[in-house]
Amino acid sequence: MRRLTLRRAGIQDTALGQEKDEENRYVGNVNLLPKDLRSDLLENLPLDFLDDTKDSTLIIDSVVSELERISQAVDQATYDQVPSGVWRETVERIHQQGMQLFDIHRDM
Repeated sequence: MRRLTLRRAGIQDTALGQEKDEENRYVGNVNLLPKDLRSDLLENLPLDFLDDTKDSTLIIDSVVSELERISQAVDQATYDQVPSGVWRETVERIHQQGMQLFDIHRDM
């Protein structure tokens, strides 16, 4: 999600590199990060991220907060270049698209 946010903001990922779509995001500079930070970076979204019975605002707030924390820990300079609203816009868009896919599969 960090990568999508940086793309949305038009900022090059100088810490982890790999701007091309065909590159594997799980190899390269990401492996140079401390183990805990690398695990945080590659962690799944919360299970209730697409739960339509819960208040999505609280879940989105939680994901945005965690995304910002991890991104700041990866590279402070890159984090500082991203306008604060872009983090939320990215998470909201992923949530919206995920819910649309969820609805399609539920209606099958």
